[in-house]
Amino acid sequence: MLRDINATQCDASIGMRVDTRYERNEKEDLKIAIDYLYEFKEKLYKLHPFVIHLMDQMLQKKQGY
Repeated sequence: MLRDINATQCDASIGMRVDTRYERNEKEDLKIAIDYLYEFKEKLYKLHPFVIHLMDQMLQKKQGY
């Protein structure tokens, strides 16, 4: 019985997330995400400038450049 209640609650929460996902404006969300990334990079640079250089090297190494 508890398993059935838990499954019903999970199904309802998943359904709610899927519906709101498609109602969002993807283009606006991408703009916001890019702004967050630049803000994150700026804060890392303030922490220590070498961190940005190190991250760039790590990303290039992973991509095989």
